[in-house]
Amino acid sequence: MSLSRGAHRNLWCAIGATAIISFAWARPGWGYQVVREADPEAPIAAPAEGTPAAEPTKAEPVVEPADEAGEPKPEAKPDEGKPAEEATRPKTDEKKKPAGATYTVTKEPFKVEVSLDGVFEAIQTSEIVLRPETWSEFVVESAVEAGTLVKKGDVLLKFDPRNIDWAIRDMENDRELSYLAIKQAEDELKHLEQESPLELEVAEQSARLITQELKNWENIDRAYYEKSNDYQLRYAKQYVENAEEELKQLDKMYAADDLTEETEEIILKRQREQVDQARFYFERAKIEHARTIEQEIPRQDESIRLGARLAEIKLARIQSRTPMELGRKKLELAKLRYEQSKTDERYAKLQHDRGLMEIYAPEDGVVYYGRPIRGEWSGSSGMAEQIRRGGNVSAQQALMTIVVPRPMFVRAKLPEKELAQVAIGQQGRAVPTGFPDTKLVAAVSRISPIPVSEGHFDARVTVDLGPGHEALMPGMQCSVKLVPYRQAEAIAVPSKALFTDDLDDANRYVLVVGKDGEHARRDVTVGKVSGDRTEIVGGLAAGEKILLEKPEPAKGE
Repeated sequence: MSLSRGAHRNLWCAIGATAIISFAWARPGWGYQVVREADPEAPIAAPAEGTPAAEPTKAEPVVEPADEAGEPKPEAKPDEGKPAEEATRPKTDEKKKPAGATYTVTKEPFKVEVSLDGVFEAIQTSEIVLRPETWSEFVVESAVEAGTLVKKGDVLLKFDPRNIDWAIRDMENDRELSYLAIKQAEDELKHLEQESPLELEVAEQSARLITQELKNWENIDRAYYEKSNDYQLRYAKQYVENAEEELKQLDKMYAADDLTEETEEIILKRQREQVDQARFYFERAKIEHARTIEQEIPRQDESIRLGARLAEIKLARIQSRTPMELGRKKLELAKLRYEQSKTDERYAKLQHDRGLMEIYAPEDGVVYYGRPIRGEWSGSSGMAEQIRRGGNVSAQQALMTIVVPRPMFVRAKLPEKELAQVAIGQQGRAVPTGFPDTKLVAAVSRISPIPVSEGHFDARVTVDLGPGHEALMPGMQCSVKLVPYRQAEAIAVPSKALFTDDLDDANRYVLVVGKDGEHARRDVTVGKVSGDRTEIVGGLAAGEKILLEKPEPAKGE
């Protein structure tokens, strides 16, 4: 049996279906599209924010396939003699583009919301940083627990002072020894300054004397020494000759007497002894004369000359050494004084570091371990391990921070992609992570001019912390929600319904569906983007219908 197009439609209505299935012929295969029609009596539900609006409740007519010229094709008649199902099957050479899912444009409230991660941060803080001058050993005896409320002057940390006390006592002994060394060097320099001129004067005098002695030796003494030596030899010889002559005369005188008296014998005996003695002295004189000539005179000459030369050298040495010795003593004294000043300086530094064995609170506040980095206390656990009893603390790092809890602000991480959306003065809400029902009035007060980390800027947000928010403390997390743009009535469409020109990516367009079911490209001007929806500020009106997806071209087209 062959059914007309009207009969087919009546048949579907008789079944009571609310959805009409219309077949769109496609080349070369088959295809179909289900178009659901809403119940005319059902109420219209408002579309949820960020989702496409529902289709109008008015039933849309089924769009008949059109030929390539755009004219509707005449009703197809089934072939005579063929079954009805085969006769009503669409022909593969008929062309029809599928309509696709659509979206009806409406005016609706539109806003752009930016959500930032933030942390509460105190405005006034005091870091407890261990800054010793020279000491490096700080062993913890006791430490105030994190979270303790302290008053100015309370003891926060105590370190073991025994080793530094020993070091101070050793340095006090070193200072005393240094003072004694300086006093000794000062006395030595004073005496050297007094002795040096006298020593130089004595050396000069000695040089003058030995020079004069050499001159006397060469001009007078040597010749006189030689002459005296010759004279003594001649005198000894003469003495022998005289004694012999006298003995000879006595012998002659007493020989004339025939009888020699006893007295005469005594006199002759004595004279003979005197002759023997004179001969002995003469022999000795000859020996001494020869020794004087051969040894003593040359030795004396050499000794005087060496003495003169030595005196000259000694004088020259004293003349050159004395200024150097004075200079050296002065330098040694200056060095001792410098070392003493350094010792005094180290001693003063140790005394300063001794005062660090107890750390006091600089102001009233709450104790936090470590220091915050952009409001976050990420290193608190590691610092707690260091400042436990018996722990060894390193210098030049923040051990604690005294935090004054009020006033506070929020330091928020502003992603670079949201930078254009956020401006100073924008207001919003800050929601503490631990108290999600609390909504604090917030306003952006400052944005860092440069990134503080890769892809992020700092946003400083002031918050209104009135009574009832005492539980909020620095370091707690929160989220900051800002609405940089809002419109009471705006045209916004799903972002996926916006397409970009292949040749010009700055040109955006939509595919508008006409009353005949055909779609056509239309360029539009876009505004803000919020989530998966984009504001249209030109080129599209409420009530128009657009495709949500770009249809695939049919094969052969």
